[in-house]
Amino acid sequence: MNKISKYMSLFALVIFIDQVSKTISKSMNSFHYNEGIMFGLYSDIPDTYRIIFLCSFFGYIFFIYILFLQLAPASLSNLKYGTSFLSGGIFGNVIDRTLYGKSIDFIPFSVNTQFEVVFNLADVAQWIGAIIIVFN
Repeated sequence: MNKISKYMSLFALVIFIDQVSKTISKSMNSFHYNEGIMFGLYSDIPDTYRIIFLCSFFGYIFFIYILFLQLAPASLSNLKYGTSFLSGGIFGNVIDRTLYGKSIDFIPFSVNTQFEVVFNLADVAQWIGAIIIVFN
């Protein structure tokens, strides 16, 4: 395996699992559309601007991710795993927002009746990646 293939494989695996899980949740009608960026924010952006922004944003993130994988020393492997989870999760949601205009969320979480959040596996991967990055 070359220098970055195991991290890119994790990146692709996160995207694959996320997209498969969203397809399954859609077939079971157990999903919720999130039309905004985070917690429904910016849901009123026109489609053209949304696609341009998301593709540009992810292109930038992906470039930085690949550059980091190439230039970071091997001793930072945990940090590379964290960025793979984070970038894969971001891309999983960017795919949905670019193709459908909204993200598919299907995992409900509520603290009480006043606070309920629905999320997906891409969001979970982003949190895992962020935690790995913070603790390294």
